[in-house]
Amino acid sequence: MIDSNLLSIESTDTTLDVTDIAGNDLSFGLTGWDPIEDGYDLEKPIDGHVSGRLSELRYPLQNVFWVERLDGEFYGTDANHDHEPVQSTEVNAGDTTRLALPAGQYLCRLEQSFFVYIRFDGSATITNRPGSSLVLSFPHPTTVSIGFKTSLEYPRHELTIEPTTRGIATALSHMSASISTISVDRVHRNYRGYPPLISVGEETVVPPDVVDATPDTGIELRVPDRLEFLFPAAPLAYYLGATVTITDEPAPVLAIPNADVSYEFDPLPAFERQSIDMLRRVFFLDMLTSWVPDLELSVVEATTLEDAGIDLKPLFDAPIASRLEHYLSLPAATIDSVLPPWPYRMTVEPNVECVAQLPHLLNDMAAIELPNGGSTETIVSTESPVADELHNITRMRGSLSCSNTMATDLEAADETASFVSMPSAYENRLRYLSEERQLYSVVVVFARSLSEETKEEVIERYARRDEIGSPHVRRLDDPNRSQLHEAFREGADFLQFVGHADDDGLHCRDGVLEPASLSTNNVQLFQLETTDGSDVALNLIETGSVAGVVATPESPDSDRVPTLIGELVLYGQSIATAAECRRRLSPTPPSTQTVVGDGAHRFSTKWLPRPIHVLEPYQNGERARMTVVPFSIDPVGAHWYPNLGAEKRFQPAVLSYDLETADLIDSLDGIPHPIYFAGRCYWPEEHQQLAFPVA
Repeated sequence: MIDSNLLSIESTDTTLDVTDIAGNDLSFGLTGWDPIEDGYDLEKPIDGHVSGRLSELRYPLQNVFWVERLDGEFYGTDANHDHEPVQSTEVNAGDTTRLALPAGQYLCRLEQSFFVYIRFDGSATITNRPGSSLVLSFPHPTTVSIGFKTSLEYPRHELTIEPTTRGIATALSHMSASISTISVDRVHRNYRGYPPLISVGEETVVPPDVVDATPDTGIELRVPDRLEFLFPAAPLAYYLGATVTITDEPAPVLAIPNADVSYEFDPLPAFERQSIDMLRRVFFLDMLTSWVPDLELSVVEATTLEDAGIDLKPLFDAPIASRLEHYLSLPAATIDSVLPPWPYRMTVEPNVECVAQLPHLLNDMAAIELPNGGSTETIVSTESPVADELHNITRMRGSLSCSNTMATDLEAADETASFVSMPSAYENRLRYLSEERQLYSVVVVFARSLSEETKEEVIERYARRDEIGSPHVRRLDDPNRSQLHEAFREGADFLQFVGHADDDGLHCRDGVLEPASLSTNNVQLFQLETTDGSDVALNLIETGSVAGVVATPESPDSDRVPTLIGELVLYGQSIATAAECRRRLSPTPPSTQTVVGDGAHRFSTKWLPRPIHVLEPYQNGERARMTVVPFSIDPVGAHWYPNLGAEKRFQPAVLSYDLETADLIDSLDGIPHPIYFAGRCYWPEEHQQLAFPVA
């Protein structure tokens, strides 16, 4: 067994298992595995690796397996490459593929909870069939090194700053110490670690390890001497690795002194919007540039920019300062019309109390807005009103309160915010990240009168998942205070309370449980299905939870218990997104709904798309339109679905496919995501139920 700070790797003769501290895991089948000490230098950012001699490796591929030859070219399996060699190719999970690799030096890669790199020299064969495992086999035992990088990041350093604008500028200048490269690869999640934590003290102290890790990008961001400028500047400074300095100028300036380049922003309030737009351009253009060598990955946005005469190929090997200089020369209107909107924005009060929360927001790539400064424009991008509604949900917007008047702040929160967070939520998030788990746990508390049939149906819906994501579900009927107290002490990843609550606490059969009385609260996320639970929810965050939703049902005494929020959370959506989906898509939405804590928190990694497919038949059922709406938080990456069509898009953008109904029905089994149709979500095991109503 090999342990690192973030993951553990265990191997036997027949299996290789890797698990990170959050419980994300992968398992490979092995044949002929013989561990060795020495292997290959993977030259990638990894958290752990193993080497050994191997005859065969098997993995149930769920997306894409990339293959790159390091010392030449080979013949790929794609039709475009049948008669010409390539340096790299990909194997899609939905394709039947057999790829014979001639003797050479190879690096293979896959991404699923972890970034996995497989390095070997020699010849090999890769075979894949939908519904079966991808197999990498060798003609004889071959030395293989396998490296893992968890997409989960945990802060490894903390710096202290004095409570001044210059102290905060120093902190922002060192946030990029967690990004391991100044190349275009910095856009990808596996190169971006958790920024150093920030504490406020009497003097500024930056640990030597943080100073050494902070890159010298040659970029400066000069900011006026006001907190109102520093907060919205933080995400841009973090991604660019800019040195932030305080000036007496009326507006910020982005400068590259060695190239004699400067870009002047407008003063506030315009700067807030301009900083987000600049972050959006640089980030997405870096992403497109990083894909230049990958001929297989050509998204719609790249093609559109090429047609407009924008060539990013010369920038692939350029340092970040040179790339920024070029990006600043491009027509902003053309770029902005092509790139998708930024998916995650946080409204933050610009005060010293909120400074310590900046690393958590930067780790999630949240754009930062000032109170009363954010835009509320909607998106109309498809021919489907339902898909447009979902697409607007993907643009998550939260609000952060760092005061001692949280209840008042909750009442006064911007109505466009989908959640209101607080410092304790991020402290609790780090605690759960450091606690390893293999199986998600769900507790359902039935604290009011319900039929046994309803209770069993609720438990069944939570337990009804595939073999990869089956949670442990338990129920608590009509508990007393001691039993409910014990449920919070034992903990759960998700707890749903169905009953009554008020300012005093959660009602039990022998009285009221006050959250403040909990000696320990180990419930990570919660849903209070009750008439009045806002104060209870706030107290649960303060005592240990990361986030929760309070939903008041239209009919408080109904025998129906909604489970859509919990099901979407277990599927991998953030709790804020899950709550919004229920509010906008459910045939029986709650009369009121409030999300508190870190609403962006979710059980799956934040760069992974967790799409919902919207299905709408037309032409009297002869054709159907499938619109795919992704729900990534960190916007890195693209998404595409080979069983539906060839188009590829940036993650925040939607995909629409028009299909013959018969072709769609044949594709239903290959869609591992929920499908929204006629007022409800159909989960993967229910997809065949759609065949008749669609046809």
